[in-house]
Amino acid sequence: MSNNVKVGLTVVVGLIVLALVLIWAKGIRPGQDRRTITLVFPDAQGLQSGEPVMINGVKLGQVTDVEVMPDGARVTAEIVRQPELKTDASATIGLLELMGGKRVNLEPGHAAAPLPDGAIIAGRSTLDIPGALARVGEMTDSVDLRRTMRGVDETIASVNGLVSDPQTQAEMREILTNLAAASKDLASVSRLVARNETKLQATMDRLASTSARLDELARTDGPKLGRLASSADTTLTATRDLVARVDSLVAGLHDQRTVAGAVLNDPAFLLKLNTTLDALNLLLNDLRTKGIRTKIDLF
Repeated sequence: MSNNVKVGLTVVVGLIVLALVLIWAKGIRPGQDRRTITLVFPDAQGLQSGEPVMINGVKLGQVTDVEVMPDGARVTAEIVRQPELKTDASATIGLLELMGGKRVNLEPGHAAAPLPDGAIIAGRSTLDIPGALARVGEMTDSVDLRRTMRGVDETIASVNGLVSDPQTQAEMREILTNLAAASKDLASVSRLVARNETKLQATMDRLASTSARLDELARTDGPKLGRLASSADTTLTATRDLVARVDSLVAGLHDQRTVAGAVLNDPAFLLKLNTTLDALNLLLNDLRTKGIRTKIDLF
C-alpha cells in the first residue's frame, strides 16, 4: 500500500470520526423521529442556541433558535418524538452547570390529548443562582435597604447595651423567677382541678338544676310572687308610717312646750309623783300586813 493511499484513508477516517463527534455533540441520533417545538418564555435568562433540552433529566434535544419578542423570548428547539408531549406540557430554563450554561427543562405533561405540531408551549422563568445574586446586588444598592440595615445595626447595638446592663439583667432574672413561680402555681391549680374534677362537675350540675328549678318556679308561681311582693310593699309602707308616728310621739314627749313634755320634764312634778308612789307603797304594805279595821255602829 502506497503512502498516498495511507494518507487518504487516514483523512477519511478522521472526517468520519469528526462527523460522528459533531453528530453526538448536537444530539443527533440516526434513526430517531424528531420534531420541532416552539416555547415562549417571559425571560430567556441568557439561553443560547445549542443549549440542551432535558426531559426528566435526559438530554433529548437542543435549542436551535432564540428570538427576542416585545413581551418575552421565543425559543425553537428540536427534540425526539418520544416521550409524547401532551397539551399541558410546560418548560423552564435552568442552570446547566454551576459555573455557567443554560438548559431547557421540558415537562411532557399528563393530559390525555397529545400536543399538536406547531403548538406553543408556555414556559416559566425560574430564579437561578446568578439571577438571585443579581437581585441581591440590586437590593443592596438601594438607598432604602442601606438605611434599613443601619437601623437594624443601631437596634442590635441598643439591645446589646440593654442586655449587658446589670440592672436589666437583675430585672430579667426576677421576671423569670416570677414566671417560674407562676408556672408552678398554675400547675398546682391544674392538678387541684384534675383531682376535684368530679366534684366540680357535680357542683355545676347542681347549679344547673337549681337554675332550672328557679326558672320553673318563676313560670308557674309568677302571679303569686307578684302578689307577695305587692303585699310586702304595702306592709313596708305601713311600717314606715308607724315609725314616723312613734318618732313624732317621742319628739313630743321630749318637747317641754307640750303638756306631756312639760309633765315628764318638770322636776317638781316628778318629785311629787315619786312621793305619792312611795306613800302608796307604804299603804299597800300596811294593808297586806295589818289589814283593814272598821267600826260600824248600826244603832
